[in-house]
Amino acid sequence: MITRLANVIFYFFLTCAAIALGCGVSDGELYAFMISVGAALACFVVGWSIRYVLSGETKVAGFEKAKKIGIGTISKLKLPALSVLKAKARSGVKTLTIVAVAIISFGVVKFLTAEMIMNSRIETAIEKLQDDSKLGAALKTFQDNFPVEYNRFIEIAVKSMRDKRTSAEARAAGFYYMQDFTKSHIDDLVKAPSEDLKKVLSLQLVFIKDLQKTNVRQCADYGMRGLKPSDVLSETSIDFLGESLRLQIIAMRHGMDHPSPKLPVSEALGQELGATLIEVGASIDLVTKGLQGGANMTLQEQCDFSVFVYEALNSLPESSGVTLFASILPQAMQQSQSHAVSDK
Repeated sequence: MITRLANVIFYFFLTCAAIALGCGVSDGELYAFMISVGAALACFVVGWSIRYVLSGETKVAGFEKAKKIGIGTISKLKLPALSVLKAKARSGVKTLTIVAVAIISFGVVKFLTAEMIMNSRIETAIEKLQDDSKLGAALKTFQDNFPVEYNRFIEIAVKSMRDKRTSAEARAAGFYYMQDFTKSHIDDLVKAPSEDLKKVLSLQLVFIKDLQKTNVRQCADYGMRGLKPSDVLSETSIDFLGESLRLQIIAMRHGMDHPSPKLPVSEALGQELGATLIEVGASIDLVTKGLQGGANMTLQEQCDFSVFVYEALNSLPESSGVTLFASILPQAMQQSQSHAVSDK
């Protein structure tokens, strides 16, 4: 009866060992592999030890019973109980060693397999991202012009996958990295050739007009404060944003390689902007509120004013529109970063 109980306990702990090994290394993490193998070995050792002790007690009990029968009986036994126990001990150690090696070997194989599967999934995800029609071109431009920063971006994406972050968390990590990258190169963007900034400015108008149709709150944020990583954009907006990012990266690179300093904004240029805002349809009241910071404006008014500003900048002669656009970029970047921090 005791031997049967010992076997039941042993197999129970052996099952625990298998569960620990199976659960711990499926994600390919080294620390999980070490913990799971350790837990599996511990379960096996505990189960085997209990079985060995209980089985041993059964043998000793039989020996003690034989002693009570008499000396003659013991001489007939020739102390088989002790020899059996020694043999069992040697056999048990051998069994323990074999099973321990088997558990570790299985764990290593499963860990390496999980690592290969994880790496394959990561490579597939990155390839899918690079081939994406919306963001693939921007990433390729990023890689070609800023390879070091691009590799860091990919490292962040890989870490997000390994840490099994949600899509929102992964998007936020990428957003903050690209925002920091843009901030570090904002001076290069300002110094980009006028034709590059004009392309960026033109696309910004298309982008914010799309937001005006699809999401007034995002339109107001983009024009006055900047977007947040939690913002979920429409498919069309993602297209525009990806192309805008591509053009900005090119402009930054050109600003580094061929800087084109801009003239300071004169009072006359500011007045020209105000007059152009009225010409493109903005009311005097809306212009007044907007130029005062927009604190007393509704989201719809903030959105409309922002659209009018981009329309006015695009309507001005290229030299004037680009000069004004370049002058507001650093402040816009600072506001965008401050606004995004509230999402953390």
